[in-house]
Amino acid sequence: MRLKNVLLAAAVLCIAVQFAGCAGSYHVKTDTRDDGSVDYLLTNNEITVQGAAKYHAELSEFAEGNYSVEKRCYIDIRSRKAASGDESYWLILTYAALDWLKIEKGRSLELTIDTNSQVLSADSELDREMDPSGKFFTEILEYPVTSDILWQMIRADAILVTVNGHEGEMKGYFNETNLANIRRFAREHMEESAVY
Repeated sequence: MRLKNVLLAAAVLCIAVQFAGCAGSYHVKTDTRDDGSVDYLLTNNEITVQGAAKYHAELSEFAEGNYSVEKRCYIDIRSRKAASGDESYWLILTYAALDWLKIEKGRSLELTIDTNSQVLSADSELDREMDPSGKFFTEILEYPVTSDILWQMIRADAILVTVNGHEGEMKGYFNETNLANIRRFAREHMEESAVY
């Protein structure tokens, strides 16, 4: 629960500032768990959403204050190192906008890594949050991912993203800053970093 609160707070903070202020900058949070494992979380890895400017123009007349923003999508990475030395990885999808996408547990995140398509299934229930004004919505899901898929992402020239929900789909892509962030994260927080 604490992780979801941290992610929600980070997403809301980024949305509240100007686009260039926080988006895409490199942030890693470290958390030592009661079982001795350590989580490394790459946060605020905001990808470029296709069509966001058009969406923003359509809704800006209805938005107030800090809510006059386009839809945003973050794909963060969590690496968990167990006390035994084993590692596990997740992609954490955060969708934030003026409406629900209604993403569901299961096969809802598709990554096209260069030309290789990977459809990922969420292993968590959707965490939906609405701000107190009822005008801004955030959806968070966690997707377990193998180290092989992460290494494909780290070595990729292009990563396209499709998020499927009951209210439609969102398309986006990793920009150069996102690619640099995941490569740096791999060097600093993944066992096989010597391979890259």
